[in-house]
Amino acid sequence: MEKVILIGNPNVGKSVLFSQLTGELVTIANYPGTTVQLTSGVCQFKNRKLEIIDTPGLYSLVPFSKEEMITKQLLEQDNFRWVLHVVDAKNLARMLPVTLQLIRHNYPVILVVNMLDEAAHLGIKLDLKQLSALLGIPVIGTVGTQGQGINEIIETIFSRPAKPKPKQRLPQTIDYEQLYQLAEEARYLSRYITTREQPITPWSTLDKILLTPITGLPIACFVLYLLFYKLVGQVGAGIIVDFLDERVFSQHLLPFCERLVLLVPWPAIQDLLIGEFGLITLAIRYACAIILPIIGVFFFVFSILEDTGYLPRLAFLLNRSLNKLGLSGQGIIPLVLGLGCGTMATAVTRTLETERERKIAIFLLALTIPCSAQLGLIMALLSTNTKALLIWFTTVLVIFLWSGTLLNLLLPGLRPTFSLELPPLRIPYFIVSLQKTIARMSWYFWEILPIFMITSICIWLAEQSGLFPKIIMFLESTVSILGLPKQLALPFLLGFLRRDYGAAGLYDLQELLNWQQLTIACTVLTLFIPCLAQFTVIVKETSLIWAFTTLLIIMAIAFFTGLTLQWLLV
Repeated sequence: MEKVILIGNPNVGKSVLFSQLTGELVTIANYPGTTVQLTSGVCQFKNRKLEIIDTPGLYSLVPFSKEEMITKQLLEQDNFRWVLHVVDAKNLARMLPVTLQLIRHNYPVILVVNMLDEAAHLGIKLDLKQLSALLGIPVIGTVGTQGQGINEIIETIFSRPAKPKPKQRLPQTIDYEQLYQLAEEARYLSRYITTREQPITPWSTLDKILLTPITGLPIACFVLYLLFYKLVGQVGAGIIVDFLDERVFSQHLLPFCERLVLLVPWPAIQDLLIGEFGLITLAIRYACAIILPIIGVFFFVFSILEDTGYLPRLAFLLNRSLNKLGLSGQGIIPLVLGLGCGTMATAVTRTLETERERKIAIFLLALTIPCSAQLGLIMALLSTNTKALLIWFTTVLVIFLWSGTLLNLLLPGLRPTFSLELPPLRIPYFIVSLQKTIARMSWYFWEILPIFMITSICIWLAEQSGLFPKIIMFLESTVSILGLPKQLALPFLLGFLRRDYGAAGLYDLQELLNWQQLTIACTVLTLFIPCLAQFTVIVKETSLIWAFTTLLIIMAIAFFTGLTLQWLLV
C-alpha cells in the first residue's frame, strides 16, 4: 500500500488531520509533544486505499531531538506518494523554510495551511492560490477541528504527483547560510499575507494574567489544587471509589461471584478466583472499582486542561525554577503527564532537547511523581488529616527539589535551552475531551488488568508451593523496621509490579494504621520503585545500566526517607 506522511512543527494540528483522514482517534492536545512515535492509519477513497502516517513534530530537517530523528529517518528510508507538510496559518512565514527544503530535495509536497479560523480571528488573510503558484506545489487551506479542507486533501493525495524526481539526500549538519537564505525567501513569500492590527480580546487579557508571575503562579497553584486534591482525590478516589467498591462490588458483585464460584468442586480453583488474593476479589476489584474511576477523573480533567493551551503557559511560568533542577520549562509537560501515567510520561521525555535533561526528568518521574491512581488514593487516605497531608507533600517536594538539584550538579552534558511556542487559548470541545478520556482509560485498563491478574496468579502459585509466606516474612521484617504493621508487606510486594496496585492494597488496610504510620506508608510508596511497565520504558529511553542504577538509588532514598520520618514522627 502506498504511503502519505504528515510532517510539520509541533502543535500545528497534524494529529487532528490524521484523525479526520483515517477516522482513527489519536491523542490530541493543545501543546507540543503529544505525538512521540509514528501512528499509522488507512484513508479510503472510491475503493482505493492509502496508508497515512502521523509523525512527531520537527522544526528542521536536521534533527535536534529523538522524536525529530524518527521523522527524518522515515523521510530517508521510505518512498511516499505525498508528503503533507502541515503548517499553522498564523505562523506561515516561520514554517515555510521546511517546505522550501522539501521542495529542493524533490519530495512530492502538499502544503496544508491549517488553523485558518484562528488566523482569521487575528486578522490574517492568506492568498493561497498565489502561494501555490509561487511554490509550484498544491496548497490547501484547512480547519482541522471542523473538517474544512479535508475532502480537498483526500482528492489531491489520491492523484499522482506530477513528474516524480529522485529525492536528494537530506542534510546531515546545519548549514546556517542556507537556513538564512530560506528564511529570507520565506519572508519574501510572506508579503502575500495581509495582517490587520491584532484586536484586544478577553483571551489576550486572560493570556497576560496567566503569563504574569504575580498572578499566574497563584492561579497555577489553585488549578493544581483543584485538579489533584479536589477532583482526583476527593471526587475520584473518595466519592466514586467508595460507591463502586463498597456498594457495587462488596454488596452485589462479589457475593454473586462467590455463590457461582462455590459451585466449582476444587478448593484450589475457588481460592484462585475468590480467595484473599483471587482474580475477582483482588485483580478485577482493584482494577475496576479502585483504579479505573480515579484515572478516569484525572484523564477527563487533564484532557480539558491540555486542550485549553494552559500547559505551555505553565511551562513558561516555571522555566526559571526548573532550570535549577537541570530542566527547561518544557520539562513540566512530562512531569505533569506523569501524574496521569508514569509510563506514558517517560516516553514523552524524548521531546526534551538534551540527553542530560531527559535523564533528569526520567529520574524525577520514577522517584517523586505518583500516577493518578496512586495520587488519588493517597489524597483520599490523607485528606482527613491536614497535618499528615502537609508532611507527605513537603517530604516529596523536598526530595524532588533535592534530587533534581543534585543531578543538575553531578550529571555531565549540555544544559537545555528553552524554546516553546505558546498556542492560543481555546475553549475545549467536550466531545473531544470525552473521546480522549475513553481512549486513554481503555489503554490504561488493558495495560493494568493483565498485570493485576498475573500478579494474583503468581501469588496463588506461591501460596500453593509455600514460597509466598517466605517472601511475605522477608518483607514483614522490612516494614517492621519502618515502624509499620506487618500486614503492609503485601502492598509493598504489589508495589513492585504496579505503584497503583500497592496504593490500592494500602487503601484496604488503612484502618490498621494511625496517622503517623499512614504518613510514612504513603510517603514510602510514593517514592517507591517505578512500576514494571515504566521501568521497561526507562530501559528503552536510556540504557539498562542507567535504569538499574536509578532503581537502586530510588529504593535507598525511599527506605531512608521512611526511617527519617519514623524517627521524627513516632
